[in-house]
Amino acid sequence: MKKLTLLIVMSLLNIRCMNNPSHILQLGDRFPDIEVQTLEDKKLHLPADATGKWTLLATGFSMEAQNPINTWTEYVLTTHPEWNYFEVPIGNEWYAMISKSIDNAMKREVPKTLHSKTATYYGAKCRDYKRLFGVVDESTCYVFLLDDDGKIIFKTVGAITPASKETIEKLLL
Repeated sequence: MKKLTLLIVMSLLNIRCMNNPSHILQLGDRFPDIEVQTLEDKKLHLPADATGKWTLLATGFSMEAQNPINTWTEYVLTTHPEWNYFEVPIGNEWYAMISKSIDNAMKREVPKTLHSKTATYYGAKCRDYKRLFGVVDESTCYVFLLDDDGKIIFKTVGAITPASKETIEKLLL
């Protein structure tokens, strides 16, 4: 029932951000600053608050992105627990008006152990993030692996694949 309520709320207010393709983040670029709030109500500035070790950010712009994001969550938490990991749902300024309701629904659905790793952004910069991430399909996730200085060393779209795992493992050598 709770999942259905959250799905209905998100679907009714599924106002998409505009996509203006220009510069798309590339390997070696520093990940852009984004101020987020965890489900524990802690404000973070990523990647600044995550420097010092590798960080995987799994970002999504719709509820449909959750399943692909979950594949990354499982991979990082079981294979690389020493990394920082954040799931970052991103919504535009319209979502900001109901952000408390969305976050409260997420708090009920997301396991408590992941509340510190789930950090939301709602605001006008949604368009900028979509452009920078190269978003063409909101139903999937956009994943970035950052080095200990916040530079992108791996990026991909969608659920984890054997090829993604292989590429990441080669980076560790």
